[in-house]
Amino acid sequence: GPDGNLYVASGSTGKILKFDGRTGAALPDFASVTEPLGLAFGPDKNLYVVTNQPDGVRKFSGIDGHSMGAATGIPEGALKGAFAIAFGPDGNLYVTGTLSGTVVRINSSTLAFMPPVFATLPASGAGGLLFVPNPQTGVTDLLVSDLFHGAIYRLDSNTGQIIGTFASGGALADPGAMALGPNNQVYVSNPFVPNILRYDAATGDLVDIFI
Repeated sequence: GPDGNLYVASGSTGKILKFDGRTGAALPDFASVTEPLGLAFGPDKNLYVVTNQPDGVRKFSGIDGHSMGAATGIPEGALKGAFAIAFGPDGNLYVTGTLSGTVVRINSSTLAFMPPVFATLPASGAGGLLFVPNPQTGVTDLLVSDLFHGAIYRLDSNTGQIIGTFASGGALADPGAMALGPNNQVYVSNPFVPNILRYDAATGDLVDIFI
């Protein structure tokens, strides 16, 4: 979080837990929400949480954790099995639906769904998402992992169109969460293998099995 502490979504307990960012010591629970999954702090320093509920996304004060509302207007079936959340270059929220194989965009100020559905993968399984710079075009692309089919797709972050496959096959069994390292490498979790893989953010080439 912006305070340097660690915030963790605890799905089975319905809590957003808080830990000291230096020592790892448990701090008082930050917020309560039904079935929280992914989370992200916004530019406004408030906390946005993906939940396995019909509204999909909830917003909490970054100061004291009180609820500030939920997403509205998401069409039925557009976001099934909400999984991950990230802020795009446009300042809005992007959320994956694993069962629907979709990415939806939500206005970060109003929490309203921004039609149409931003992107749809070739099959269900949309998992993690990560915005990365594309050195070939000079713009930012969106990577979306496919939990069910061992692939990561590269999407145009403006249109949601699939540009191509960023990575697939080999050690990439069930890619979930992703993070961009300071070395311009993409770190990908394979939760059921289990390992952490590293890929070159520009080419999608496998660097190594990191952990």
